[in-house]
Amino acid sequence: MSQIETLLRGGGVNVSDATKALGAAHDNVTRAVGQQGEGVRSLQMEAVLWEAVEQELRAMLNGLSGANLIRRLRIDLIAAQAYTIGSQLARDPTNAILLPQVEEIKRLKRARRRKKAAPAHETTDPQMTQM
Repeated sequence: MSQIETLLRGGGVNVSDATKALGAAHDNVTRAVGQQGEGVRSLQMEAVLWEAVEQELRAMLNGLSGANLIRRLRIDLIAAQAYTIGSQLARDPTNAILLPQVEEIKRLKRARRRKKAAPAHETTDPQMTQM
């Protein structure tokens, strides 16, 4: 079992409740737990600070993901425009050089729209099930 799993199974105590309990902890309790109140309070402050770092990093990652999504959408738009213009230009015999590229894009688009083949079902041999 990982350390995180062990810790998650162990408590279920709210952090603010734990703080109150630690403040009122008797020496016998701190000895039994094996942690001094000051050390636990320090650990708690660290957890609060790192939680703020986590939130900042999540916000930064969300911003990066959003910016990258916009980039991909712009690329899709540019590619669609290029394909449309290339298709129109390829109709003119003087632009015959564009035909192979237009045909390849058509082939790729058809392949992408094509339904995936259903996975083959395994057939069971009736003699094998009786053994």
